Amino acid sequence: MPRAKPLPLTPAEEAKRAALHARKKELEDEERELLAKARERVKKEQAKASKRERKAETFRYVLVGIVALKEAQADPAKMQKLIGQLARYYTTPRERAALEALGVPPLPVSPAPIEQDVTPPDTPPPAEIAAMPVQDYSGSVRMVRH
Repeated sequence: MPRAKPLPLTPAEEAKRAALHARKKELEDEERELLAKARERVKKEQAKASKRERKAETFRYVLVGIVALKEAQADPAKMQKLIGQLARYYTTPRERAALEALGVPPLPVSPAPIEQDVTPPDTPPPAEIAAMPVQDYSGSVRMVRH
């Protein structure tokens, strides 16, 4: 059985319907705005919590480092062992410069390596090497564990 067409609305009913649709759109826009503000607020709170946690972790590292350093300063053998460990773990010039006051030696200056090219000049590199992206790690901190 086919559905009957709805009866046409009177001009007053049509005006009321249009006003209701406009109000509905306003409420939907307001809801979207409120949800966006709430998401932004949650995002900011998460960033603050993450920052607090990083600060707390850094403070714990400082406290542990102070105890280890005080223990090592009281015993020359422990100090030599600590210096050896620091020299092994921290291998960048920036890290070594920060630790020189404790007696960690600077990195040795090594001559630039001589590159030997055994590939004939007309031979392109293998496809798997040519397709590899180049990454620059110069601005990052590198932790080395032995």
